[in-house]
Amino acid sequence: MKSSLELFSALTTEKRIDQILLSLTHSDHLSRNDFGYQMIEQSGAIYIRYLVDKNI
Repeated sequence: MKSSLELFSALTTEKRIDQILLSLTHSDHLSRNDFGYQMIEQSGAIYIRYLVDKNI
């Protein structure tokens, strides 16, 4: 079984990271909020930090 990093690396070779993150936020319209959407529009790295902080 592939590790998460291997799967993530495979995805990033096919698409830009911001496109992947944007698809993640749009996949669940009920839980998406304006703040999360603004974060992803600014930077994928900021959005990842937002997700980590939210889950701690």
